[in-house]
Amino acid sequence: MKKITSLLIVLFSLNSAMGQPPPPGINYYFTIDNDNDGFATFDINYYINTYIYNKALTLGFNFSGYNLSLFPSFTDYTNNTNVIGNTYINQVNSLQDCFLKLTYNGTGPSYDQATIDFNFSNITLKTINPDLDDDNDSILNELEDLNNDTILNNEDTDNDGIFNFRDPDDDEDGVLTINEDYNLNGSPLDDDTNTNGIPDYLDNTIILNSANFVSKKNVQLYPNPVQSNLTISTSYSDYQSVEILDMTGKVLDIKNENTSNLDFSKFESGIYFVKINWIDTSINYKIIKF
Repeated sequence: MKKITSLLIVLFSLNSAMGQPPPPGINYYFTIDNDNDGFATFDINYYINTYIYNKALTLGFNFSGYNLSLFPSFTDYTNNTNVIGNTYINQVNSLQDCFLKLTYNGTGPSYDQATIDFNFSNITLKTINPDLDDDNDSILNELEDLNNDTILNNEDTDNDGIFNFRDPDDDEDGVLTINEDYNLNGSPLDDDTNTNGIPDYLDNTIILNSANFVSKKNVQLYPNPVQSNLTISTSYSDYQSVEILDMTGKVLDIKNENTSNLDFSKFESGIYFVKINWIDTSINYKIIKF
């Protein structure tokens, strides 16, 4: 580890000596570009004083003793000119490299300058097309901005380091977001199996802490998880058929009758759907098979 750190510091020093920008960092700032013209307003105050500060803490750096200033180019970074204020509209279409200067003010812990520069000095501002689906999870980028502040860096539901608009499994429950459309209406946005107000694709308790039954339309399916027999209990007993489907939607079994028990013993461990069909509607229930 020490050898790697030393190498990074040497590379940074060589770049600085040659008048080149610091090595490329991993600090991206993603903002929704509402009119999709390649330009957007970036909340620089939030990004530096909240996002970068908190990211530094997770890496073991406390920047309470540093002044952080962002510059729109490496020339400005070198000459201390044109420091960016609290908000900024990118001047380069779609993507602009900026540079963060970290200056120790003597009031807190200090660190090797080359090390923190290498890790934090390179900032890339990137506008995101709201109408695309970057992670192909059936949810448009603009809808992944859950708090509607246009900032995508503060949308990481499962805290796995992958922002929601780039994460095909937003709650890290092992079920891809696109497959959490349990009512099969083409969108996972309105699926809330346990009716707790959190869409299933953002709620990993559906898998990790499953209750003994799942209820909807006064229907109970239990036990869930199931090993052998699944019981259906409902006051709406006029359903026409019951289907068991796999994660792809393939029908594995169907009962064209009113039944209160389903045999899961013949299926492998995994996630299945039980689809109950009434005359006026059909509802899917997610079932875990041990």
